[in-house]
Amino acid sequence: MMHKYSDFQKILVKTKDLYACALYKCECDNFEEVEKITHQYEILQNELEKKYLAIQDLSEMDNQWLKYEDIIKAAPKDKVLCHPLNVNTLPDKMAGAIVGRLAGCILGVPVENWHTEDIRDMANQFGDDFPPKDYWKNVYYPSQQLHHGWATRKEYTRDGMDGAPVDDDIGYTILNLLVLEKYGCDFKTLDIAKIWMEYLPFAHSAEKIALENIKVGVPVDEIATKSNPYVEWIGAYIRSDAWGWSCAGNPDKASKLAWKDGILTHRKNGLYGEMFFAAVEAAAFAETSIEAVLRIGLNYIPEKSELSKDIRWAISEKDNVHSWKDAVKLVNQRFRGMSKVHTNNNACLVVFGLFLGENDLTKTIGTVVAMGYDNDCNAATAGSIVGAMIGKANIEEKWYRPFRGMVKSYIKNHELMKIDDLIEDYLLQANKMIGDSKV
Repeated sequence: MMHKYSDFQKILVKTKDLYACALYKCECDNFEEVEKITHQYEILQNELEKKYLAIQDLSEMDNQWLKYEDIIKAAPKDKVLCHPLNVNTLPDKMAGAIVGRLAGCILGVPVENWHTEDIRDMANQFGDDFPPKDYWKNVYYPSQQLHHGWATRKEYTRDGMDGAPVDDDIGYTILNLLVLEKYGCDFKTLDIAKIWMEYLPFAHSAEKIALENIKVGVPVDEIATKSNPYVEWIGAYIRSDAWGWSCAGNPDKASKLAWKDGILTHRKNGLYGEMFFAAVEAAAFAETSIEAVLRIGLNYIPEKSELSKDIRWAISEKDNVHSWKDAVKLVNQRFRGMSKVHTNNNACLVVFGLFLGENDLTKTIGTVVAMGYDNDCNAATAGSIVGAMIGKANIEEKWYRPFRGMVKSYIKNHELMKIDDLIEDYLLQANKMIGDSKV
């Protein structure tokens, strides 16, 4: 059964054409033309934003399944239970989750939101496998700066890496740790806003607008919805890992923390996406079956929500998906015209990637990156889930050797951090949660 989503296909075709034209002009070193094309692209983006705002009834979003208790009441009654956590495996699994997330994210950054054909062409040009089985040997435009000048594209390559480089997916992992360290698991949504004000220098899409709203004093319950056309985009679920890791083996608690975070910036499927993946990541510490962790995640979002329907659809199609090509074809058909950074289409690609990856980190993140869409976010999430399931001991050293034990970020006062410290800090939070649950 097909579900109706907003179709912006005509505008998206134009943006694809502009992208191809800009790529060609870059190859010809015609940067004056590239600047003109960029201006045209920005006009189209503004047009898209207006269309999103026109179709979204944000007041309705606030009335249906907004409170955590209402969301849980609307979740499936027949729940899949999570097995008890073996605390003896927690240190290795936490290290696996964190390394898996970093690896998936960094592999995807140089080809973020690229079309699959362009990713494959780059791989062929530089002699890389496709889907990739290691970090890229080389990338187009290696000197191009990313993330407001915090890194160049070369820093995400096999030989150009000196520490795990900057990305927003990684930044929120560190930022949410600061929330837990300062306020504990009883933090309020307003506490997250305070942490953002203190440590987050910039953001994108829904987070950018939320940060602007925070700075001008918008009330906390309006921060997500005031002038925000991105409330169902992927930005919330890329923040889910912190809650899954700190609540290892406890998807109930993970989903609650995710709700308190997600409600700051997102609504409806955007909010449910963070709750779903936080629960999945928490369950991954205690489960060995991909389908089991996904069905546990469904316990925490409304059964009649579009995201729940789409996740269940993806699970039902798993036997028909034999490669990244099959996954992309199905997602393209089901979500025609949907933004490439929406929650639902990307979540389904993560589901397909997890099944295709068969609990192997290399296969999982390589397959997810090959699918395109918001592939650095998707590979980070998939890598975190698989890493938690298999542990660092079962991850090839090539995925973490280039980190040299360090991770970089643009989070204020946390621009360079030891990965071992990050692991230990999340272990401390997880053990606190385990201790609290026994009281």
